[in-house]
Amino acid sequence: MDQGRPHQDQAEQEDRHPPPRQADRVGSPAVTDGDPSGDEFTVTWWHSDGSVTCNGVDASSGRSLAWIDVSAASGTPERAEAMLPQVEGLCPGLTLEVLADLLAPDSIPGTHDYVSSTGFTLRKVSTFALETRSLQPAEDRDDFERPGLIVMQPVEMVAGPGWLLTCWHGRSVYSGIDLVGREPSTGAEASLRAVRERWSTDAGTARRNAADLGLLVVEELALTYVPTMRKLREWLEAWEISLFVGRRTERQPVAQLWGSIALLRRWLTPLNPPGLRQDINKAWLVPASDVALCHSIDNRIDRALEAGGKLSDTLRSSFHMLHGEIEQAARKTHERNQQTVEVLAAVFLIPTLIVGFFGANTWLPGQRATSSSMHAFEFMAATIVLLTLATVAWLLLSRRAERRSDREVEEELAEMRRILGFRNLG
Repeated sequence: MDQGRPHQDQAEQEDRHPPPRQADRVGSPAVTDGDPSGDEFTVTWWHSDGSVTCNGVDASSGRSLAWIDVSAASGTPERAEAMLPQVEGLCPGLTLEVLADLLAPDSIPGTHDYVSSTGFTLRKVSTFALETRSLQPAEDRDDFERPGLIVMQPVEMVAGPGWLLTCWHGRSVYSGIDLVGREPSTGAEASLRAVRERWSTDAGTARRNAADLGLLVVEELALTYVPTMRKLREWLEAWEISLFVGRRTERQPVAQLWGSIALLRRWLTPLNPPGLRQDINKAWLVPASDVALCHSIDNRIDRALEAGGKLSDTLRSSFHMLHGEIEQAARKTHERNQQTVEVLAAVFLIPTLIVGFFGANTWLPGQRATSSSMHAFEFMAATIVLLTLATVAWLLLSRRAERRSDREVEEELAEMRRILGFRNLG
């Protein structure tokens, strides 16, 4: 079977059937007044000369593309059936199944193929942007920064002949692998500005179609992946510093970082299609024509996955260090308990030893005594007191020396914290 044929047919259909003129779309409720923007979706027109307009356009040349961005707030899956008549004039071949899937965010990013109402292939991609969020105020971030939050902005998009349909869904906030909150969508404004600049700069250098326009958006989202991995590494390095110069060992940060990395790799892996460099039809949107753009996106995802793999290796080493610190803390606790037992043992052992040495021949108070037996008892009592006090004093002096050594170590650690610029490694 020729896998590239459906995509080729779609490209041919795009050339044969250019997007309808603005006058042909008067029947669409969203464009009756000549403005293709509504409360539920907005439309921008992307021209081959590099310009972009937000209102009606003369598309007689067939080289203008429509980008329809559906509002996530109003475009719920239940609204798909009511919304389809409003957008199908702008999106030839769009089906209710595709639109409903677009309005329902996928739990895991990836691609899914559909057959359009006119027989060609529609590929929907579920992708995302990333953002890291610190838990500390900006003025305190020169200290040891605990791992913060990862914010995922899911984006669903599908491209057809002459049109690109997108939906920015609500954002998900994660602490490690745990979902801790949801936030409204940020919308497509930032990506639209960046893509518009790219579109204008590259005008005339490439004959781009709607899938290529969508891939420009995919690349803008992919630009957030590597910086997120770098922030995770920064949090990990801060934790490693605290492991060596902090006053106590914390386990929760390294577990949270491990969860974040595992979550990011789980999201990124489905967006890394094998064989893309040999077959452009395996790209995130079809029919893509910009090979260099596809390779650029693939490189960014590869670098993010590679950074995640290196972070995982570093985390494994961190777990070994953490295990060593826990064992060392356990040994110190055991030693302190042992020292307490030693003091108590000295209090009882010395008298027991001396009494055992003198035995039953020693006079005890209450018995008929001679002068020599009383002197022996006094000598035994004095020996018990002196040897017990000497032993306890020696143990206390040893512990005092250990505490002095601990203070010296703490002073060294405090100096290291000062040199490293950290204050609150408590």
